[in-house]
Amino acid sequence: MINIIAAVSKNGVIGKDGKLPWKLDRDMARFKSLTISHTVIMGANTYREIGKPLADRFNIIISSKLNIQYDNAIVLPSLTSALDYARKIKKDSEIFICGGERIYKEAIEFADRLYITHIDEVIDGDAYFPSIPDFYSPVKEINVLDGNINTRFCEYVRKSLQ
Repeated sequence: MINIIAAVSKNGVIGKDGKLPWKLDRDMARFKSLTISHTVIMGANTYREIGKPLADRFNIIISSKLNIQYDNAIVLPSLTSALDYARKIKKDSEIFICGGERIYKEAIEFADRLYITHIDEVIDGDAYFPSIPDFYSPVKEINVLDGNINTRFCEYVRKSLQ
């Protein structure tokens, strides 16, 4: 199962200057609970923003600079190679795509499930999540107050899987 997980503002923003433009504790707790013990795939910029491999997860970093070494993470040149590697090595693990913008745009065309935290505010930023295609159906939505910000934890499934 290939999943995308992201927090997205009302105007589609997911980042600013290489960082998350918000701090949402309940969203981070959800991210951890969903991804723990699974494979996470992220771009090099997202990895640098986090600053370390995510604990208790199999970390794959996508970078065209294959000579870069990261502790406790595999570096591969493309999303396709990362997915192939994850399927081969971690057969029983779900895969979570967790950023950034370019990788989300590529993955949204074939992911099975989307876990999106919709942030009900317009936020200034320079990285955006792609529009959710019509071939996904919402299957779950929970309204959550995260700090003083209204959010919605939503789950979308590819219609062909329903």
